[in-house]
Amino acid sequence: MIAYLFPGQGVQFIGMGKELFDKYGEYVEQADEILGYSIKDLCLNDKDNVLGLTQYTQPALYFVNSLYYIQELESGVLPDYLAGHSLGEYNALFAGGVFSFADGLKLVKKRGELMGSVNGGKMMAVKDLPVDKIREVLLESKLDRIDIANLNVPSQTIISGIAADIDKSEAYLKKAGGVTIPLKVSGAFHSRYMKSVALEFAEYIKGFELNNMKIPVVSNYTARVHKSDEIVDNLVAQIYSPVQWVESIRYIWGKGIEDFKQIGVGRVAINMANKIKKETTPLVVEEEITSEQEIIEEVNESIKSTESMETPETSATYEGKLGNPEFMKKYKLSIPCIAGPMHKGISGYDFVKRLSDNAMLGFVGTRGLSVNEVKKILIKLRGRKNFGVSVDIDPSNKDREKELLDLLMEENISIVHVSGYFNLTENLIQYKLYGAKKLENGQSYVPNKIFLKTTRPEIAEIFMSPVPDDMIKKMCEAGKISEEQAELVKKIPVADEIIIVSLGADKTGLIPINALLPQIMQRRTTLTKKYGYEEEIHIGVAGAIGDPASALEAFLLGADFIMTGSVNQCTAEAAVSTWVKDKLQKVEVQDTEIIPSSHVYEIGMKLQVLKKGVFFAARAMKLHEIYNRISKMADIEQSLLAQIQEKYFDKSVEEIYNEIKNKLSDAEKKRAENDSKFKFGLIISWYYDHCTNCAIDMENAQNLNCLILVSSAMGRMNLLLENTEYTNWQNRHPDILSKLIMSGAEQKLNDILKKYNLSFTVS
Repeated sequence: MIAYLFPGQGVQFIGMGKELFDKYGEYVEQADEILGYSIKDLCLNDKDNVLGLTQYTQPALYFVNSLYYIQELESGVLPDYLAGHSLGEYNALFAGGVFSFADGLKLVKKRGELMGSVNGGKMMAVKDLPVDKIREVLLESKLDRIDIANLNVPSQTIISGIAADIDKSEAYLKKAGGVTIPLKVSGAFHSRYMKSVALEFAEYIKGFELNNMKIPVVSNYTARVHKSDEIVDNLVAQIYSPVQWVESIRYIWGKGIEDFKQIGVGRVAINMANKIKKETTPLVVEEEITSEQEIIEEVNESIKSTESMETPETSATYEGKLGNPEFMKKYKLSIPCIAGPMHKGISGYDFVKRLSDNAMLGFVGTRGLSVNEVKKILIKLRGRKNFGVSVDIDPSNKDREKELLDLLMEENISIVHVSGYFNLTENLIQYKLYGAKKLENGQSYVPNKIFLKTTRPEIAEIFMSPVPDDMIKKMCEAGKISEEQAELVKKIPVADEIIIVSLGADKTGLIPINALLPQIMQRRTTLTKKYGYEEEIHIGVAGAIGDPASALEAFLLGADFIMTGSVNQCTAEAAVSTWVKDKLQKVEVQDTEIIPSSHVYEIGMKLQVLKKGVFFAARAMKLHEIYNRISKMADIEQSLLAQIQEKYFDKSVEEIYNEIKNKLSDAEKKRAENDSKFKFGLIISWYYDHCTNCAIDMENAQNLNCLILVSSAMGRMNLLLENTEYTNWQNRHPDILSKLIMSGAEQKLNDILKKYNLSFTVS
């Protein structure tokens, strides 16, 4: 097995391909007609000294690389995989049969012209520093406008950004032990500063018809084989995203391919591949099968990600005094109201972008998404601030926490929302301390912030305390944290902020918020005094907050901030079907039902879901009743089982089990084979997941089998918005809902004070 690699911009020289021009005259003629100048004169003579200009370099390299590939085909050998570095990806796609030689040249010509039109940027190679260290140095130096452009080899990375920032970064990177080499380029390629030209290229490439690949081509953008429906979006994103060359080579190597061969000018691509093989190991991944609907959604997201980043105007504003101003200052927020995560990416790119544009904080909801799906969202959000990502403990997939937190560190995500934790984990502590150190002035620098969502006072206390000494010692001895970090972590709480929830959609506690919040505030006071924390732990309230009255109650009890939740599903930016939004905008407070969560029957966790107009709530209660009364699946009456399979599942229990068993651990498979009640529980979990997908999937939503997580707060929100411009969900946006709640709470407080002839001051 063999993979062919194509080089990118930077390897060009006068005289390249001189032995090929006469041999392939018909291609020379095609190129001259497309380009409007002599490609032979450019490559062999360059009398006008323009070969080094991007608009000329890219077509010239594509042309010569293509001729080398055409010549290589004469050997009769076809590669098993193809990859190209930046521009070289177009040669790989030509070789893979995605487009013709001529169409590829037209695309590259346009790409070169657009990229060559961007000035004021600069790129620089950084050697002898791993990419994580580079990110850390840039973050600490407050040079967050610089992007990682090319991950060439583990010991060499290209950074890209505004020229002045790149120049300023040299001193910091050299001090950290790096070697810097400024590159002779006209623009900040593969960075956020190329988004405007990427948008123009996206319009241009729509005029081309692309074919299915005949040979697998690995994408620079994803470091995985292109999917046919993703090629256009990947090529658009490639212009402003990092070239994932290290992971691309490791991925091909992980397919069992040891033999790499460069096709084209020079030896840069093969030299990088050989160095990667010396310094890393093969990347073996289990390929994910993406449904047609998921592909459509991802393509739509990619198109939206190239839209203008201008801040939208809103008609609701908040200028009140509620909430903790220090909390707002800490996270650069306009109001003390944040938007919580919604599962399966319902709070995804569009959602957090809208909030970020309005100086508000929202969280990408990752529960139910694969780590690879999360990565795709985060890539689109690169360069943005004021957003976080959710991390939920999944008892059925213990490796996911580490994989997800590793991704968040790789992507420099500095804010996480964690839930489902009953104790600390080493993975979470590693994330907390990523980039943490003691500054010269003696202060602790801990860039990563943790928001803990919980219903339990004892869990809040664990997270408001420092990491236990025995855990620190164990992690330090294992090399997971440094000696400096081990000392630092003894003096800081694990969680920076605590979110207390009582009556939310995905967490339903039994303790009323007016009893729970004062108790946790008291514990905060005790722990802060005991450990002498440098910063205050802020405490917020979530769950059933959908109108000014519920918000005001939280603030009057002493909350520093509030967090909205399921009400945000009924906004234009939420990634849930329009059919579901149509239902949600009509919900009243009595239209929800509290049901058992399928994953945690044993510990009694509950969910709050929509019951009006859908079958799911009643069916879930029936399944729970059956599960509780049987000791094995054979105890279920045959007529009842037949009814469940036909009306609930639309397939047999064995078909469902065969569908899910490959996703189970060996221990779970063994237990399922020996314990049919446990097996039935797994099938119920499948049903919950299936019904969740029905709510998100635009085509299948109307089968009424939808699981729609929503609290009674939706009814309160709808009442607030009744007979206003926001009655229809198309006019609802998460930032506007938050501002309406806050301004309404302020007004309600003023009305109360006026009624009792009281004044309100803030010190």
